[in-house]
Amino acid sequence: LSNLVSSTSKDKVTKCLLMHYVLLLAQKRNLERLKMVLPLIPDSVSSLEEVFVHVLISHLLQYTAEWKQVDLCKAVFNSFLNKYCGDEVMLRHVLRLLWTVHTHLEPQHVNEILENIAPQPAHSTQVRDLFMQLSERTAVGEPYYLLI
Repeated sequence: LSNLVSSTSKDKVTKCLLMHYVLLLAQKRNLERLKMVLPLIPDSVSSLEEVFVHVLISHLLQYTAEWKQVDLCKAVFNSFLNKYCGDEVMLRHVLRLLWTVHTHLEPQHVNEILENIAPQPAHSTQVRDLFMQLSERTAVGEPYYLLI
């Protein structure tokens, strides 16, 4: 696995195999392997990887009790998704995931994630507004109602 991960930045086929492996792990809910592999994925974003993140987020949205595991939250949000928050499309995916799972996370961890993914001035008004709505909802502990 370490050889596969180390060669992903050089070889597109290897990178594609790794992305499919991660999707399989997420689909099968193999959390131990997923927590191990997610932080190792390179942080470059292309249109193919946006599709990968979209499908990955769709799998992660199906988790409920799994979000009580702090190490899963750190692997997904801190070690993996934080790499992509500079990109507007990727930030939307992160906000969509956080919007849905924030009620399953510890409040202090939600606040930490929100601080790390705060939109930049270059992001659109829609993303900044969505971030503000999410911040307000998490501050008062309201459940989610909006689908992005």
